[in-house]
Amino acid sequence: MAERLSQEASVGSIVASHPEAAYVFRKHGIDFCCHGKQPLGEACGEKSLDPNEVLREISASLAEEKPGVATRTDWTQAPLMELCGHIIATHHAYLRTELPRLSQLLDKIHDVHGDVHPELAPLRDLFVALYGELEEHMLKEEGVLFPLITRLETARGLGQPRPLSHCGSVGNPIAQIEYEHEQAGGALQQMSGLTAGYSVPDDACPTFRETYEALDRLEGDLFQHIHLENNILHPRAVQLEASF
Repeated sequence: MAERLSQEASVGSIVASHPEAAYVFRKHGIDFCCHGKQPLGEACGEKSLDPNEVLREISASLAEEKPGVATRTDWTQAPLMELCGHIIATHHAYLRTELPRLSQLLDKIHDVHGDVHPELAPLRDLFVALYGELEEHMLKEEGVLFPLITRLETARGLGQPRPLSHCGSVGNPIAQIEYEHEQAGGALQQMSGLTAGYSVPDDACPTFRETYEALDRLEGDLFQHIHLENNILHPRAVQLEASF
């Protein structure tokens, strides 16, 4: 059932039911992934935004014709193992390709423009730390959390007892994963702040521009990645486990 658009609805549930809202929220700096449980009215208040205007923007976005939207998968209803597979094939695959490329780009623009743009040094340091954390994070998801969720769903489908796990409850790895999401979100916030939202400076060369545009896309992809897990996969996995 689609979430009703209202000030009382959580921003995460709005994006889960209406994915187009993600573009509106990101434009206004509303965190719908790590803070997806926050009511829209409260989130708008923190940003000095009129929630009614934000709701109008979302409604306008929903009314626009968008190729492929009609056949988009409803991840609030799809099998959890399918959602896990989607996260790996889409978001993890993207990170494993894009993170090494961005590392090289940041080294290049720092070496060439670092004297004029001192923000590039801390930006690169933040990215390097984020890169390492994300690599470990993906291994935990693929090696621990996603297989546990898949076993739970398979056992439920076959009418079998709840499978045992060295993690105990599925809530234990979820708590660790969501803590790491908070850390990643904090790094993204700092990186965006250092660059005024990845605003390309007037003296930027093509490589500089390419780097900032790629960092902006990385942020958008991570927002969607974390949203799918925090607001859809994890709550559904906890509910599934409780059904045994």
